Amino acid sequence: MPAFLAIFFWPVVLGILALGTSVVKADIWVTIIEYFMENPVDGAIWVVSIYLFWKVLKKYFRFYYALRQSKNLISLKVIQPRSDSKIDQ
Repeated sequence: MPAFLAIFFWPVVLGILALGTSVVKADIWVTIIEYFMENPVDGAIWVVSIYLFWKVLKKYFRFYYALRQSKNLISLKVIQPRSDSKIDQ
């Protein structure tokens, strides 16, 4: 992946900027605002539903990632002296 970005860094950045400006200028925002003005309760329910869905989805993605990475875990045995002696200090 770093080799890809080393070659195509600026095209990727410019592409992201172009997509970002098209999202900001899109007419969908006017439609969303009109929907919220006409149905404030339904709009609030949608916002809360999307928020809760995001929280649950993030929790399960983190669990899935931890489950996938569990095969890379190792265990170490820590050995400590049983008593303090002059050699240990």
